[in-house]
Amino acid sequence: MNELLKNINLTESFIIDWKISNNNFIIYLDFLLTEDHKDYSKFDSKHNFGCYRLGIFKFVNFSNLSGIEAVKFPPIWDDKLNEYKDIDDVNSVEFLNNFVKIQTDSKIIRLNFYDLTIEILNEGEKFDIEI
Repeated sequence: MNELLKNINLTESFIIDWKISNNNFIIYLDFLLTEDHKDYSKFDSKHNFGCYRLGIFKFVNFSNLSGIEAVKFPPIWDDKLNEYKDIDDVNSVEFLNNFVKIQTDSKIIRLNFYDLTIEILNEGEKFDIEI
């Protein structure tokens, strides 16, 4: 698990959207990558805090999900800022075997899962999210 999360600053990352699909819980995020991350690239420090890249947490075969609302709002693209508007800030992420607790500014998400995959999108790439 630690290797998947290596060089991603989760507590400075943002949740963009989430969905449930084929017994998978998927969270769309704007990840803050550290300089040692393989996908890190230089950024305009005048306009950006760090190297942010869109990415996905995919919790495979999840169960016991709590702390998330049934009502969803579609992700919002901000043409002026050229980025998605975040819906929540990640404050902490705790893993214990196949259990995760994600604390945000407004909620505590808990779930069990069989496997976790993380995908980092290419620079400039947008999510393919069905709205």
